[in-house]
Amino acid sequence: MYRTKKDVDKHVETLTSKLSLKEFNSRAYSIARLYFDVGDYASCVKYVEQYLTCKDKNAAAHKLLGQAFQKSGQKEKALEQFKISLDIDPTQTSTILDICELLADDDVTIDPGRAKYWCEKAEAIFPRHTTTFRLREKLLSKFNPDPEALLKLLKAELMERPKEALLHAHLLKHYLNFNQIKEAFEHSCSVEFDNNYFSLNNDWYEIISQVLKNYTFDTKDWLYQLLLLTVKERLCLLSLTEIPSGSSKSLIECNYFLFHYDQAIENVARVGAPSGHSEFHSYLLQHHKGQLAFHTATFLLKKAKKDQMNWRESTRLADPLMLIAWQTVPMDSNVNWLLHAPEKQRKVVQRWYIEGSYRCSQSGHYLLSNCQDKSQLFLDQISQHCSGSEWKEKLYKKLYPISEFQANIKTSHITSNSFHVPAIRLPRRSEVEAYDDNAQREYPNSLHHIVWILVNYKNLSDFKCTLFDMLMPTVTNSGPEALSKIDVYAFAYCAALTAKQKHNQKSYATDDKPCTIPANITDLLCSLTQMKWWDCAYKFCQNELGTELTDIRATLSAGIEVVRCIDNHGLDPELLCILGRIFSEQAKAITEEEKSNKLEMRAFLYYSAAIPLLNQLKNNTIVKVPKKRIFDYTHPELGSKELNTLIEECKLYVALIHLRDGEFEKVIDLLANIKSPKAFYYLG
Repeated sequence: MYRTKKDVDKHVETLTSKLSLKEFNSRAYSIARLYFDVGDYASCVKYVEQYLTCKDKNAAAHKLLGQAFQKSGQKEKALEQFKISLDIDPTQTSTILDICELLADDDVTIDPGRAKYWCEKAEAIFPRHTTTFRLREKLLSKFNPDPEALLKLLKAELMERPKEALLHAHLLKHYLNFNQIKEAFEHSCSVEFDNNYFSLNNDWYEIISQVLKNYTFDTKDWLYQLLLLTVKERLCLLSLTEIPSGSSKSLIECNYFLFHYDQAIENVARVGAPSGHSEFHSYLLQHHKGQLAFHTATFLLKKAKKDQMNWRESTRLADPLMLIAWQTVPMDSNVNWLLHAPEKQRKVVQRWYIEGSYRCSQSGHYLLSNCQDKSQLFLDQISQHCSGSEWKEKLYKKLYPISEFQANIKTSHITSNSFHVPAIRLPRRSEVEAYDDNAQREYPNSLHHIVWILVNYKNLSDFKCTLFDMLMPTVTNSGPEALSKIDVYAFAYCAALTAKQKHNQKSYATDDKPCTIPANITDLLCSLTQMKWWDCAYKFCQNELGTELTDIRATLSAGIEVVRCIDNHGLDPELLCILGRIFSEQAKAITEEEKSNKLEMRAFLYYSAAIPLLNQLKNNTIVKVPKKRIFDYTHPELGSKELNTLIEECKLYVALIHLRDGEFEKVIDLLANIKSPKAFYYLG
């Protein structure tokens, strides 16, 4: 109701004029809560203290006061209020965690005995909680000189929570603090190449970067070279990635990480292959050459998007790099030399194949989308740009204009002889789409990346989603256990069609701006609600529900009800017709009878749901939709001819299914007013 401080101020002003001082004080707690919710913690403190003058034994009020003090940085005062609240009402177990969280804060001075008391009290109720771990870690760091005690604690926690990046980072920091560089390096390699849990976690790579800076052992070791380039590449990628409602890196930071990645590749190339690992070294350089070309092109396009370069110059420089990225084929994991290679090498080549497939999917769709019907002109421009002997040096100077980086032009991989001019040939659409199957696995829980691929398809029914193949629905209701692969497809299609419509509605466009740019720098293609549903569906499919089970179930059920047209689903009638078309096309293309029938029935569902909505539009009746729709696709103005065409399409398909099932009266009812050869044929 009250979204801003201004709204709350107005509400308080109204109350002040209506209530006596005593009545107002009795309601001061609810006013303080409103101020807390809009982030005005000073006003919250003022009103909750006013409330406590008449009701000083209210545990909730003391807790709110503690939370307001905590938010405003007055941590000692917050701690005091939490303790008072707990004394009044000892059943508030969550307040014990609040106290431990404050005690674990580096800015709060603690007494070891009291801190240990609160830690043990919390652990009895919340065993293995992250907050109690942080407090134990602080106690050991400050009051126990034995480094083995902290090491033992960290390893014990990692046994319980192996997928928590923060714990692994703490362990690496511990090794660094006690100059155990070799142990830190080995743990970094083990986590990064055995499990690959944190490939999109910037903090994880920042701490490994510190490990590598302190590494003074054999730099010709293949594992060191692998970790070095992996960390540089990931930091470069993550700096370029734009985070919705988050803190993205600046262009200066992106440029810094790109420069150091480029220099690191050339350094590894010049050091040469470690003894007995020449094939792996060749694969390593080949993979990172493709990644460097793609990230460099992305950086140039991002500069134009941020108005630091014009689009014409940006694309002129980026297009040849995208062609190099496309032509750098993903590493094959079925080569003979890998049969006897170390396990980490086998795993990392498989990982490179996924990363390479994603790169080829992105660069391939970029090239096809932006050359459009002028492929020869597009290729001629690339050929002309790369024709001079100094095109790489000119590119380097454009990339790194500051003098510090200019001085390193001779040690750049981009200016080296290994960075060849691309072959002047565009990919075929079928070649690009062949990479999409594996490209999905790079960001499997990101609907934005799935939609990015889908909007580049001319026919959505050709798209294959391989992420949910293991789904086996166990019930027929709309609960999470009923989630099927068809539901997932339908959700993705709805999101993609909505994104396409919004893109087409944008009036502004420039001749120089490319139609498509890489997904990581593309504005969000779907809503946060849609993204949350997809993330929940993927977690459910992978059995990674965690502690958010109730929230995930509710989110999934809401989405399933929409794509199954249950109750007031809010799907637009034109969108329903398009979905019906997609699933009917897929049903025709599949030879397996059971799968084909399921797709037919989903098409039948959408066409059936569209008929009454289209009839309402035909009769000029307003179609009621919920205020908050998951998919806000809205059809353009439809004339009577267009409406009749859609109604006929829907009725013919639905009638055909009824005809097949022997429900002849339903066929007659549906087609009685349809005057077309097909309708007469079915009626006959």
